[in-house]
Amino acid sequence: MTDALVQPLYTLLQSNPVSVEVLPSGWTGSAPNPHEPFEFTERHLGIPKKAFYGVYMVAIQRFNALLTMDTVTLDEEKAKEMQTVTGVILLANPGHFTALNRRKELVMSGCLSEEDELRLTAAWQLRSEGAKSSILWHHRRWLLRRKYGSRGVEIETSDTLDGCSLPVPAFSN
Repeated sequence: MTDALVQPLYTLLQSNPVSVEVLPSGWTGSAPNPHEPFEFTERHLGIPKKAFYGVYMVAIQRFNALLTMDTVTLDEEKAKEMQTVTGVILLANPGHFTALNRRKELVMSGCLSEEDELRLTAAWQLRSEGAKSSILWHHRRWLLRRKYGSRGVEIETSDTLDGCSLPVPAFSN
């Protein structure tokens, strides 16, 4: 059953939630709930603890199977699966360096847009684990610099946003 929940959870993460919480084990959801077992009300996402870790374990298994393939040469279906499983993994473990690197490869290959990845990064940072993850903040900075550029600063060697022309909406993600 948890295998079937990976895609719905990723879809909810893409819907730009304003909060993401792991709900206690004994949580009983509201009725009727089209997102069961997840709670998604007024853009607030609640994930029951048992479902959360079950989905994470399934995502890790699927991710390990995908790691044997080269991200650049993945077909469209496998690239979508890579996006889905890494999205779920990073919600539970925002410091998963390999998952973030695979997402960077997907952005660089054009399978993922910077805009969509920034929106998803904001969702991961809604949990306290994500907000505290320096690796996730570095990923966000890399996306901002890639999307908005940096005058006279090499993207791969600089560790600053100096020289980037960031529009106001970039700060709200």
